[in-house]
Amino acid sequence: KAFTQRGAKLEEILRRLGLEALLEDPEEMGRLLELMKKIQEVMERCGLLDLLENPEALEAVLSRYKAMKAAFESHGFSDLFEDPTKLDAFLATHRQVRNVFEEFQQTPLIDDAE
Repeated sequence: KAFTQRGAKLEEILRRLGLEALLEDPEEMGRLLELMKKIQEVMERCGLLDLLENPEALEAVLSRYKAMKAAFESHGFSDLFEDPTKLDAFLATHRQVRNVFEEFQQTPLIDDAE
């Protein structure tokens, strides 16, 4: 009886989600569950597991990622975006330059540069 109740509940959930085709394709259901587990593991390793429960926040993070990647590429810095070590060195150099501008009270020159 418990088995039939679990089966009925699973069917109800899949129909509610519009995934009732998975009832006829257990291999595909298994593949999707395995994929979801891998995504969960990746997000956990990256410290983003909380975003799995908040699709809107996940979308915001991915939108910012996409925008930053496009900005790096449009300014010829795609290599920096792909290599955190290079990016860190670039930002350290930028900080040093900024410190010099601040020392001479010329930050508007660097802040307003286009």
